Amino acid sequence: MNAETIVTGVVAKSTPVGENDRVLELITKERGRITVFARGCRRPRSRLVAYTRPFCFAEFTIINGNSNHLQDAKAINFFEDLPLDYEAYIYASYFMEFACYFVLEEMESTDVLNLLYLALKALTAKNKMPRKLVRFAFEMRMLVLGGVGPYIHECMECGEACEEGWFYHSRGGLLCKECRPKDDSGIYLGKTELFTLRYVCAAPLKELFGFTLSPEVEAKVLEFCEAYKRRNIEKRVGQFPSLEELNRMGTQNCFTHLHDASK
Repeated sequence: MNAETIVTGVVAKSTPVGENDRVLELITKERGRITVFARGCRRPRSRLVAYTRPFCFAEFTIINGNSNHLQDAKAINFFEDLPLDYEAYIYASYFMEFACYFVLEEMESTDVLNLLYLALKALTAKNKMPRKLVRFAFEMRMLVLGGVGPYIHECMECGEACEEGWFYHSRGGLLCKECRPKDDSGIYLGKTELFTLRYVCAAPLKELFGFTLSPEVEAKVLEFCEAYKRRNIEKRVGQFPSLEELNRMGTQNCFTHLHDASK
């Protein structure tokens, strides 16, 4: 007999199948990343159509058999404004790809789900935090949740707390002035840069998306984040434009890209 379960999650990806169906990739609090079939959801009068769109947060009722089938859903937040803002849509899609890289099947993922929810709220907030900082905060925290966050809370050699230091990507951690090698291979992190990195890696999630930085500090921590990702993620995450590509794209071209990605 097939079992019925209720999971809290978000639609990370929605792929059309046949004439009337979709295959959903959900990130759920209880079961991590799971694949769910939504039969008939593309029919005009289907009550499930709204729950199969990307970024929908809901309580999903699933029939578990040889495969998972969507039976019903209760909405938490549709984030219906995201498709109206092409830049926010691309950022949100990238966040889902990034999270899917780390979340495994049957992996308890409460913090990941909360992080995604708050990141999407930050993208759509009226008093907007700069989106490149939303991305920075999301990526750094997701790296921590994925078990590959940087060792920056103390000197990894002597264990002493330090307000500034040198980060060595080859070692994955911070060294103080006394312990660092005499060469210049480390990346110097001043008090503000180090405080910012520590904040995004450890602050309560509800307080994560509400800060601004000076242009100098912003440039330094964004550069650090990009370099750290390159060293600690085995493949390119996501199929969406880089921030540099995004800045060069016009609205029309971007919506063409989104249309192609949704097929």
